[in-house]
Amino acid sequence: MGWHGSSTAADAAPLRSLSAVRVAAGARRERWWVAGLAAAAIASYALLTWLGNEDIHSLARMFGISSLNVRMRNANFSNQNMSAFTLAGADLESANFNGADLSRADLTGAYLRYANFTNANLQGAQLRNAVLTNASLMGADLTGASLRGAYIVDSNLQGAKVTDAQLATARTLRGTLLPDGSTHP
Repeated sequence: MGWHGSSTAADAAPLRSLSAVRVAAGARRERWWVAGLAAAAIASYALLTWLGNEDIHSLARMFGISSLNVRMRNANFSNQNMSAFTLAGADLESANFNGADLSRADLTGAYLRYANFTNANLQGAQLRNAVLTNASLMGADLTGASLRGAYIVDSNLQGAKVTDAQLATARTLRGTLLPDGSTHP
């Protein structure tokens, strides 16, 4: 700046170079942030691959995490101990829970289209308002489970341990193969 507040070309040159330095520093910070994020993603994937499903749940319990409220389509939880887990509202389309222990699990409002619960332990589980379309619950133990408001359509309950009173609380059972082998209209 000049003496009376007027700027000259010589006064503006340091400001232009200062702006260029700030832009370059911002770009470097942005590159480091993106690189750090990518490294964290790769490390997370490597950890999950190395640990496997069972250890992930043990780790979650150790840190007091009982809820995995995320989108987990096609996830494989077969033979896993997930008792008392909260999966309310989770998107578990095509997930495999074959032989899994989901006793006292909260699956309220979960999206379970094409999910496989064959021979799963669902004793005392909360399946209120869950969407079970084309799901397999063959041989599943639903003793004491809440099916109130559940949307069970074109699913298979053949051989499942579930009472007529429990089934009566579901919103619909349309096209579902019932435990006795009959199909609900």
